[in-house]
Amino acid sequence: MGKQRFRKGLAGGLAALMLLQAMPMGASAWSIRDWFGSRDEEEETAQVEVLESREAQPQLKDGTAVIPSDATESEVKNILFEALVVSPSDVDPLSLEWEYYCEGKSNSGLLKNEAWGSVFGFSIETGDWIKVTYSYPALKDNSDDSYQVRLEGTDTEVALTKAAKLDSTIELNSGCTVALPYNEDATVDYDALREDIWDKVVADTDPKLTVDDVTIEYYATATSGAVGDVGKEWVDLDGETIDAIGFIPITYPAISEGEQRIRISWDGNNSYSGFQKETTVTITERPTAPYTPKDIPDSVTLTVNENLETNFDALRTDIFNAVVAESKVLTAENVTIEYYAENVILGQPAGTHAWMPLEGGTNNLLTYPAISAGEQKIRISWPGDQTYAPTTIEKTVTVNDREQLRFTLKNGEGPYEVGMVFTADQGYDYETTAQAIYDAVVASTTPAVDFSNVTLEFSKTGVNFEPLDQTNFWTSFGVGEWKIRISVPRSSSATSLPLMFE
Repeated sequence: MGKQRFRKGLAGGLAALMLLQAMPMGASAWSIRDWFGSRDEEEETAQVEVLESREAQPQLKDGTAVIPSDATESEVKNILFEALVVSPSDVDPLSLEWEYYCEGKSNSGLLKNEAWGSVFGFSIETGDWIKVTYSYPALKDNSDDSYQVRLEGTDTEVALTKAAKLDSTIELNSGCTVALPYNEDATVDYDALREDIWDKVVADTDPKLTVDDVTIEYYATATSGAVGDVGKEWVDLDGETIDAIGFIPITYPAISEGEQRIRISWDGNNSYSGFQKETTVTITERPTAPYTPKDIPDSVTLTVNENLETNFDALRTDIFNAVVAESKVLTAENVTIEYYAENVILGQPAGTHAWMPLEGGTNNLLTYPAISAGEQKIRISWPGDQTYAPTTIEKTVTVNDREQLRFTLKNGEGPYEVGMVFTADQGYDYETTAQAIYDAVVASTTPAVDFSNVTLEFSKTGVNFEPLDQTNFWTSFGVGEWKIRISVPRSSSATSLPLMFE
């Protein structure tokens, strides 16, 4: 009886197990809990662990990667992770084991075989009677090609393109305008210009680059050493001098305002190939200095200083104020004022013109006089600064002659009688005699003039005048009747008077 009960129990148990296998999962789990008690907890736990393990498997994608031959195992895993895993931030790259399908060679090198194995290299032995061992290189040591890659223990394959270098890219903005930046000394800041071109022209790069990684050039036309298109070359923004064939240097100027062809180049690195990309950029200058001109320039008047010479400092200020109504940048002190002068030869105009200082001077061995009364073409120049470009103003200004010196004489127009003054050794004291003549003849002058600025000359006939201490047509000044001319240097005002000396 005992054996029969055992058989019946065993048969019942087997039947129950067969029934459970035919039932859905939910029913099966319920039956296990009823029949086997604590075993269902172990199986349920095992199911949860399997599900979690499946959820941890990353999603793969096709990709391209550069794997250096000296890369470490960790570096290779990171490279494959970045190239092949979708949303890689959720998985530890070093936790993944990779396989790839590649070709191996026998020890003799005559036989070949393709198989799956570790990306770090592997070997396979084949044959029952004759054993052949095939060696498969690590992925980093294999040739640049396309390979099938998968995670160890899975069947999902993706394509990996192993490249010597990745292609770099650069995207440029079009229609860009860049202003020339300047240093405090009003010279172009070419380093800042490169940065401005980079910031405005470059939209994006792959890999991410900065202006310090690249070379920025412009297509320049030579100013010396070449003719026409032969002299065009890509050069630095601040210009270059290049030794050409025949040792004739070719000079290329710095970039200037206008439409310019720009080239941005990168040499690449161990992972990426380089690039060259061209575009057109409009380079602009600084604005000219702000000022408000007078619609019609005022007239100016020649003035004299305390030495009765033309006061050019005052004239410059007067000309500036006659042309410029207002400016927060330009002043009479920080500009250069010139006039369009005509040269003279032997005191006569000679027909050659040049911009000269108001004081006149020499240019190309030609002599130009100081500015004089009349309609004068004036040029006001400012050299520029960090903010504003050099500024030039040209206007025609009416220059009036200075006020004429007027003499008020004593006793009408003479004649006058003045005693000669002698020195201690009974010679003529010409200087004191001249003072006596002036005091006897001139009551006043307008404007007032000090006697030290006055010149007295004598003549017998009034045709030629000489200083009192000089000979005049073999005639010396002394007792007698003379014509005396009183004048002020650099003034057209003068008066000639008959005087008699005893």
